[in-house]
Amino acid sequence: MEIKDDNGITVGFLTLDEALTGQWPAVAPHVRTLRDVDVLRVIEPPLGAWPALRAAGFVPKPTKISWIAPNGADDGEFLSVLSQNERRIIRRAQRAAGEAGIRVTVQDPVTPDSLEAFLAIYRTQVSGMRHGVLYADGRSAEILSEPYFAVWAHVGSQLVGGCLVVAASGARFTKMRFSAVAERFRGTSLSRTLYMEVVRASRERGFTTTSLGTEPNLYGHVAKVGLFRFKRRMGFEPHPSQDVGNAGGIEADHLLRLESLDSPSMILGYPEVSAWRGGWGHFYTSDPDLNLSPYLTDLMADVTVTRILEGRPVSHGRE
Repeated sequence: MEIKDDNGITVGFLTLDEALTGQWPAVAPHVRTLRDVDVLRVIEPPLGAWPALRAAGFVPKPTKISWIAPNGADDGEFLSVLSQNERRIIRRAQRAAGEAGIRVTVQDPVTPDSLEAFLAIYRTQVSGMRHGVLYADGRSAEILSEPYFAVWAHVGSQLVGGCLVVAASGARFTKMRFSAVAERFRGTSLSRTLYMEVVRASRERGFTTTSLGTEPNLYGHVAKVGLFRFKRRMGFEPHPSQDVGNAGGIEADHLLRLESLDSPSMILGYPEVSAWRGGWGHFYTSDPDLNLSPYLTDLMADVTVTRILEGRPVSHGRE
């Protein structure tokens, strides 16, 4: 077993044989106890080994999740597939933005001054996260030279939020890469207003589909569990990233503890028998009375909850 730090969590990388024997301390004598490890992981396990890995407590899963939605012919068609309540929330957010004096514009190409103003907001937002990763830092030259456009939100001359989107010629869809809003707007629905403009700008550039980003498939670490349902309510579907042409792969995870993760955390695993249609939601919590309703979506093929107390799983079952 090889031990690595992954942005604040400790991951033990196992071979397939090591995972199936269950004798993990024996293959890592330098690890004092498995309580030192948050997640055990097998990279690219063969399909034929998935049943045995599941029996050993591992979840075969896509490494990353990409969120995809059709743009529709216009805003009305895009909104028509959403729930009535979500349509109401989006329209209310758009009205509230106008009443607050927020002006939403599209900039193409992105200018250096606007990018620096956005990165200041982005860095502040990420620095407030428990396991925030500054993915955009050091990429200014790429953003300014490659086919990015931006959706900006201004109050007067002050930038208060935005999204950076790749619109590569010949690509299947636009990709939202980075987004952030100023702290005073984080409790509002400004993000919904920005995302609607991303879809509209994508449509106007001839794209039929938009990606709302790609995330590591361990919600409760870098990406939060609440983002999952939020993006689904906006009409986007989760796909294994490699299935839609993005970088990705397959791995099998066994979550051991939650000290360095949120409770609940969630992994979107491959279904046992059915084809991918939103995956299998594996939730991990220290709460004996976890209410799943804020996290479930209509696309989860199945749901399993594992309760972890004092650094070890104590119960496991479908819900």
